[in-house]
Amino acid sequence: MGISARNVFKGKVTAVKEGSINAEVEITTSGGDKIVAMLTDASVKSLGLSVGKDAVAVIKAPWVTLLSGTSEYRFSARNQLKGTVSGFVKGAVNCQVNIALPGGATVSAMITEEAVADLGLTEGTPVVALFKASHVLLGVRLKAIPGNRPGCDAWQSPPCWGESASQTYLFILGRPQTVRASGVVLPGRRDSASADSGRFAG
Repeated sequence: MGISARNVFKGKVTAVKEGSINAEVEITTSGGDKIVAMLTDASVKSLGLSVGKDAVAVIKAPWVTLLSGTSEYRFSARNQLKGTVSGFVKGAVNCQVNIALPGGATVSAMITEEAVADLGLTEGTPVVALFKASHVLLGVRLKAIPGNRPGCDAWQSPPCWGESASQTYLFILGRPQTVRASGVVLPGRRDSASADSGRFAG
């Protein structure tokens, strides 16, 4: 799967807490790191999310905030992952900071070079990666079945729609052609990501 988001966590659904409108879904990686996503009840049903189901959690690096040292405040961000700085990818203005989590996964944050200096970040520095549950996009694997013409794929249920915050995403497999999802013809979209097993497109 090719996707532009820096953070992709594969795991299983370990908890689903449904509300009147939104639901909270917990994804646990094979190493035990946990990611919590907030999405609509409709998306939970359409993606077929339930405890034990394989899923992928996607978070863009600019949505990750880093906290170092002893905090005097408690924060509302649902995801607060403790780890240590494992590396940097420096740019002229921004810097990608990689954080190693206890379970073996890595989460990347995109912050300014000035922030790196202000926080005193070096390799081995303990930090907390904070990001909102509504900034986590969830995806599930879909199996393609033969289409009715070359270059066109038909999908099995459930429908391949997902939501994060105010954006709606379509999980598409194969080439960016017109696809058929649950009997409805949907236009594909070209992007820069090449996918072998799946693609997110908005």
